[in-house]
Formats: sequence, structure tokens, C-alpha cells
Amino acid sequence: MSETPYRLTDAYKSALTTRFSFRDDDSLRVWPDGGTDFPAAGSAYQYHPLSPSTSIRLLYLLPRRCWPRINGEPVAVGELINFAVDQTPPYVALSYTWGDPNARTPIFIGTSCFHVTNNLAVALSYLAEEENTLILWVDAICINQADDAEKNTQVRRMGPIYRSAAVVLA
Repeated sequence: MSETPYRLTDAYKSALTTRFSFRDDDSLRVWPDGGTDFPAAGSAYQYHPLSPSTSIRLLYLLPRRCWPRINGEPVAVGELINFAVDQTPPYVALSYTWGDPNARTPIFIGTSCFHVTNNLAVALSYLAEEENTLILWVDAICINQADDAEKNTQVRRMGPIYRSAAVVLA
């Protein structure tokens, strides 16, 4: 895959981190390449509550080299971290078309299964770095879509969320 222009910008690079990128970080389980030690299928991700008016979640998308494979295909792995809106690290905001809501692909948030649309799974695979963790805000993941109160609050804040991003990819 050729280098894309946005990857060359300092703003984009500011959203890369080594947090969670190395095995000596005990806060996250990382599977070895080709590993098969996966969580049970019923282990669905459970959101931690946000402080509605002052917090957002950011996705730390782990380096591609840390992703496990299921049936030979790499599966994205990330961590969701809650931040006060005035204390977020630089992040990339992803604006995309959700696509068919019934066509879904599993990813892992920590060691829990989380289903995303196929379009989002492709975007995550494309954006992931080989060695660095990418910090992202993606509405379908960072907003608890099953919690109407949270969803309403966070959707009203999407303008400032996009404006505060180091880079917005659309």
C-alpha cells in the first residue's frame, strides 16, 4: 500500500502514540501474530459511562502487528478511553458512510467483541499503522449507540468534536 498524503502531515503524526503498542504494557492483552487465544463470542463490549457534558471517548487503535487473525484475516483491536473534552490528546476524527447496518464485522475493544459495519472495518484496517497506535474518534464506536441519552448528548457535540480533532478524514 502506498503512503497516503495525510500520513505525512504533522497534524496526523500528532495522533500517533506508542501507548498500548508494546507488550510490556500490562493494561492491555496483545495476541501474538497468528494467535488463536480469543475471547468467547458472547463476550460483548460493555461501555463505561461518560460524564455527559464534559467527556468523550477516544479509540486507541492498536498497531496492525498486534492484531489477531481469525480464519486468516486480521481483526482490529483497540481500547476505548474516556477523556474530559479539554484534556484529549491529539486525535483523528473519522467521518464516513456507515453502509449497510446489517453487514457487520467483529473487532475487539480490549478483549471484548464489538461489531462494526463492514465499511468501518475496512477504514480501520486501512488507517491502522504497523508500529504505532492511532488515536481516533469514530461516532459508531466512541458513542454508545444503545444509550439514547448519551447518543443525543454526544451527537449535539459532534461539531466541537470534529473542530477539536488534529485531522478530520472524510
